[in-house]
Amino acid sequence: MDEPNWRELKARLMKLTMKQLRPIGRKWFMGFLGGASIKAEYVGKMVTKMRHWWQLYESEGGYDSVRSILADIERAEREVV
Repeated sequence: MDEPNWRELKARLMKLTMKQLRPIGRKWFMGFLGGASIKAEYVGKMVTKMRHWWQLYESEGGYDSVRSILADIERAEREVV
């Protein structure tokens, strides 16, 4: 799998509502999103952490967490709010 386009991912996340983002945040980023008080900060921290995980595991090929998060984001995008 190619590395995600982080800028595009951030734009996709910004289109989601906080109601859609919070479950993803709780499931995958518990403890990493503390202090984020506005949506842009929340999304920025999510993307930064995913990018860190992607680069950290690149040498080992362990992209499962990032792939799972992306799948959850795609499901949220399909949700009717």
